[in-house]
Amino acid sequence: MKKLITMFIPLMLCASVQAMGFTVWGLTEQATSVNSDNSLTGRVGYYLGSDNGGLELFVGSIWRVNDKAPQVMTLGAVQHMADLLDPNGPIPFIPDLLLPIINEDVSIRPYIGGRFTINFIDRDSGLFGGIAGIAVKLSPEANSELVFEGSYDNTFGDLNSVPDNEFKAYMGFRIPF
Repeated sequence: MKKLITMFIPLMLCASVQAMGFTVWGLTEQATSVNSDNSLTGRVGYYLGSDNGGLELFVGSIWRVNDKAPQVMTLGAVQHMADLLDPNGPIPFIPDLLLPIINEDVSIRPYIGGRFTINFIDRDSGLFGGIAGIAVKLSPEANSELVFEGSYDNTFGDLNSVPDNEFKAYMGFRIPF
């Protein structure tokens, strides 16, 4: 435990200088059937970074509305990257391709990360997996972002009734405070 705390202290000291603050996420799973395997996901995160990218840690919950699978709590993190439409962005030809068809006020930031369950609530069920997505901000003054996300999860225990080892699509919002 002492090693873990010692490892996180430098990270917390560096990140607290550039912390952007708390975020709230709301996502719905986009499934082919409305009768099964749909989920609602909520997250509360803390964003450590700037407009050019940064790390966001979150705690969340996944609720499967029409399924007998239990509701689970998750921990995770996503790494936000720089705006794809910025002419000085990290990928050189993307702004040239997208700016003729997308308004220059729009920002599109990709992110990657992962999540896993906290098993102190229901020790018999869980999941872990990867996340990749984009956050779209329609204007610089807008407070919220549209989120389009894909995940690839592996489930175990009571969540085995949920199909796993397949790509799932999510859509929703992200609001920074």
